[in-house]
Amino acid sequence: MDIAYSFGKDDDGLNAMYSFRERLSDLIPELPELSPSIEIYPLGHVKCAELYCLRDDLIPDYLGGNKARKGFFYEALIRREKHDAVLTYGSITSNHARVISIIAKKLGIPCVIVSPESDQSSTNQYLSALFGSWHVYANVSGVSSCIDAELGELHRQFGNPIFIAGGGHDSTGTLAMVDLYFKINAFQERTGLFFDRIVFASGTGGTQAGLIVGNMLAEKDTIIHGVSIARDTERGIATISEAIMDVMNSAFDIRSCNITFDTDYIGGGYGRTTKDMKDKIRQYVVDYQLPLDFTYTGKAFYGMINLIDRLERPERILFIQTGGTPLFCDDLRRSSLT
Repeated sequence: MDIAYSFGKDDDGLNAMYSFRERLSDLIPELPELSPSIEIYPLGHVKCAELYCLRDDLIPDYLGGNKARKGFFYEALIRREKHDAVLTYGSITSNHARVISIIAKKLGIPCVIVSPESDQSSTNQYLSALFGSWHVYANVSGVSSCIDAELGELHRQFGNPIFIAGGGHDSTGTLAMVDLYFKINAFQERTGLFFDRIVFASGTGGTQAGLIVGNMLAEKDTIIHGVSIARDTERGIATISEAIMDVMNSAFDIRSCNITFDTDYIGGGYGRTTKDMKDKIRQYVVDYQLPLDFTYTGKAFYGMINLIDRLERPERILFIQTGGTPLFCDDLRRSSLT
């Protein structure tokens, strides 16, 4: 195949994915009027694996990426609850902070971003400022108290501010990823191409939690394979479990979930990579023409290729390119990919 599959809410044969609404009960009170369609491209074969890529980096809104998909849900939430200011948390490289900044500009409300102190700069930092947000910097140990202080100030100045957790790590962000799984499942049902495994970068855990919930609701046995970009096994699985429980009722037994959280490719921590990782990621950019950064997507792709070497049987694998193109541009600017 040499075409992309693009499916949205209104495409033929996709009503089935919204029938899951009944099974979600009151977990999703309402979906945005239109969340982004998905585009899936074949990448060819690597040894015994047949690879496909879901290109969330191509989402045209909010400058793209997985956080942009969550952005549709946050914009709907802000509109529905009539919030008049927004506060969020994110590092200077945060894709999430950039998306929230664009939403705030679009809605004409102020946006404050609390960030840990840094001696660097980034494209996302510049974009957030370009869209009218302002950063408040704090040392790492003082971030929590800084958030409390800034939220208190917004409450004094405005009538109904909202705090959105860093990375979109809350039930709204998780439900956006349940919605993404419904779209993936609709693609599978329509094309007959069923994936054995879905691979992606796993950071704060909301993406993985939402995909796991969607997988359970669809009664599929797809392996939801998160490649950790920083967290160890204990912390990673704990945050994913918490995110799952945030959208499930209290009677749900989290032990029934299969959480595949791969910590083999952390590479020294957040934003850090080994020389072998960098060399291989550079080659993947050339071979697959994908904008893979060193913080998220590059690590996940590197992990997936290494995983294929260990497969005991053929698999059809979907890689989610979660975006973060500004981070890729930062890598280029620092001559990391040349």
